Amino acid sequence: MRSYLAERCDVAGGALTPSDAAELLNRRGVPDASAHACRTLLARLDEALYRPDAATPVSETVRQIQSLLPELDAALSKKPSVNNEE
Repeated sequence: MRSYLAERCDVAGGALTPSDAAELLNRRGVPDASAHACRTLLARLDEALYRPDAATPVSETVRQIQSLLPELDAALSKKPSVNNEE
């Protein structure tokens, strides 16, 4: 997921925290709900990595990521408006 974000947003992705990723997506014009969902899913992935007994099964997180990626891709594919440019 971080590699995808890094590639789509042209940034170094290995160090993106869930909050950093959400902020980056917002700056790139991704709707708040999608950016928040990405932050939540990245946090779950981190939890699964460091806590194998995490409450949410990894398979469920992966399913949710697969559902979210088309939304992110569509939003990131739109040309930014003048207000969204850095």
